[in-house]
Amino acid sequence: ELNEDFAKKLEHKSVEDFKDQVRKEIEGSEKGRIEGEMRDALLKKFVEANPVEAPKSLLEEQRKALVDDFKNRLTQQGFNDDNFDEYQQKWKDDFDKTAEFMVKSAFLIDKLAEEEKLQATDKDIDDKFEAMAKQWGMEKEKIKAFYKEKQGLDRMKYQITEDNVFQYLLKNSKVDEVVKPKTEAKA
Repeated sequence: ELNEDFAKKLEHKSVEDFKDQVRKEIEGSEKGRIEGEMRDALLKKFVEANPVEAPKSLLEEQRKALVDDFKNRLTQQGFNDDNFDEYQQKWKDDFDKTAEFMVKSAFLIDKLAEEEKLQATDKDIDDKFEAMAKQWGMEKEKIKAFYKEKQGLDRMKYQITEDNVFQYLLKNSKVDEVVKPKTEAKA
């Protein structure tokens, strides 16, 4: 039962405090989902509007990385190699299309970032570390050391650059907001 005692066991001051926290988490999750969908749709349109040839060697390398990642996830779920071979054949076209999209979009992101000077700067990276430290309650230097040790700095730079390109595309695109009709709550 949701009452004051239960809320306090979950380290909240009151039921209202607990409800506020849950509401904020749901809103944050929904905002992230919507932004992700918008990002995917915008990137898809960007790739469609700017055809580019992707070298076969890069396509094959990306496809192999996707297949390896997928195989690792299935193995963790208890699937064996026989199951995997069946799935790999079943989803070959999806792997090929995804690899092609990833390679083409990376080319276009890099090109636009270069042309519009949207690459991650040292300040961008430092700001990201600062935000992470604040969010996780850790020292910024420890987070930096972790990223340097795990060779994650290049990935972070690319993510920041990708975010900068997304913001640029969003600012320079016509995006129509669609309001989802409210559904009635079930009793």
